[in-house]
Amino acid sequence: MEASITQHFRPDEAPFIRQVEAWLSQVSGEYRPVLTDFLNPRQRYIIQTLTNRVSDISFYEAGIFTNAESQRVMLAPVYFTPEATDFDLSLLTLHYPIKFASLSHRSILGALMHAGLKRTGVGDIVTDGQGQWQLATTKPLGQFISQQVDRVGRTKVTLTELDQGLALKPALNWQEETFTVAALRLDSVLAKVYHMSRNDAKHVVENGQVRINWTECQRPDYTLGVRDLISVRHFGRFKIVADNGLTKKEKIRLTVAVLKK
Repeated sequence: MEASITQHFRPDEAPFIRQVEAWLSQVSGEYRPVLTDFLNPRQRYIIQTLTNRVSDISFYEAGIFTNAESQRVMLAPVYFTPEATDFDLSLLTLHYPIKFASLSHRSILGALMHAGLKRTGVGDIVTDGQGQWQLATTKPLGQFISQQVDRVGRTKVTLTELDQGLALKPALNWQEETFTVAALRLDSVLAKVYHMSRNDAKHVVENGQVRINWTECQRPDYTLGVRDLISVRHFGRFKIVADNGLTKKEKIRLTVAVLKK
């Protein structure tokens, strides 16, 4: 792994970078596409950045839903253009007694994990806000889920496959903001986004309220990067859109998108 590559990413991302390099070598050596599991925005950013350094490989992504947070990536020789079916995706809808029960993203994901699925086997879980829920997965796992998952918590459910053209369109209100920070530390950015003191932000992180790309992080000094998705319990979600470089006063000009309720 070249030092010129790793210096642009976090040390804890080195194993994933090695995996991406292996995928790129596989595509070049075997002249055939490689299809990944569902990946978060930061992982896809890393793949696209590394793929852009290779002239004979193209990057594609798909996750059924518009602007899906979780998508599968296909790396392919430049002469190959994938069809939608090549991503082997399945759209499932949940049927349950809407008038007498309510579901949540957490309860649905919990039911899937309890059935033995890994997080990378499931894409976005989306609702219309009126009780309708859909999720993206792979074709083989879609069949497994339909056969094995019959309850979410105490609620009896059935899952059936839908035509992908019927996917819900998430009505998420992301609003971009640009500000300056001294460093890309988690507590520093968190304090700016939610207008709190650094000490309060530090407490929120250490209290286990923060997840970065779906993984809990209790390090206030953790360095954020482009496309990171940050979830903060009791506050909301935001994502890093762009690092716009330094100001004359050596501050980092950062653009984030904040999910407004």
